[in-house]
Amino acid sequence: MLVAALLVTSLVTPAAGSSLPQHTFSPDALDIQVIGQIGGPAYAVAVVGGYAYVGVGPRLAILNVTNPANPTLLGLADSARHRT
Repeated sequence: MLVAALLVTSLVTPAAGSSLPQHTFSPDALDIQVIGQIGGPAYAVAVVGGYAYVGVGPRLAILNVTNPANPTLLGLADSARHRT
């Protein structure tokens, strides 16, 4: 999962009939650069405040994204290890 993908999640256009503002971006107009990766496909991303919670395989990655130009990995939890 590329860290840069977190920045792209804010570019998703809402479904028709949504009350959210709609934005359209051309990929050529974006300056997206790979700055790192945490490994594996991202199955879910939630951004709350300045934190991004990313489901990466069986793990949960927590990133500080208050500065989108410099996201920081805060922690990585392996949920498969904690199953009972």
